[in-house]
Amino acid sequence: MNKLIIQIFCWFIGVLDFLGLLSGCSSRKDISKEPPYNQCVGKKFALKEDVYIFKFYDNPQYLIAGPNSGVNGLATDVNKQYIGTSTSQLSVIDVKKKGTSFTLVKVIDESSLDNSYINFFIKFDDLNLSNDCINATRILNWKFYPFTKTWGDPPIFKSDLVEPLPSDGIWWK
Repeated sequence: MNKLIIQIFCWFIGVLDFLGLLSGCSSRKDISKEPPYNQCVGKKFALKEDVYIFKFYDNPQYLIAGPNSGVNGLATDVNKQYIGTSTSQLSVIDVKKKGTSFTLVKVIDESSLDNSYINFFIKFDDLNLSNDCINATRILNWKFYPFTKTWGDPPIFKSDLVEPLPSDGIWWK
């Protein structure tokens, strides 16, 4: 009888573990010090176009830097007058102007049962926001994502939006 109770208990624990996995287990790992990502962390860049700093309501943990294109709810002209504007999907926090410099500060590998992706986080040199790391997803060069092996070519960021600062040179070529 005791053996049967133990077997039922073990089966029950196994079912609970399985349900826990199905409920959205996720992991988050800082890969900033791992190659090839360690080659880009600490490098400085400058914006070639104005961008918004905004957050999506369904994912408020990250502030995001990005242009207006492809984001429903952002005005077509990037302008400081839209700071504080909210839609049902997002809120505009700030605007960064062309020429504003930033540093790539960390790279995070995030995985769940549904998705696996790498997030690049930047910090603007003139940042005055309480959350100092901004997700750079919207300014990444997604055509060749997820950037494997080396930082040879292509560049990390969209070349029409971002350029490396001369002090760091064009270090990915």
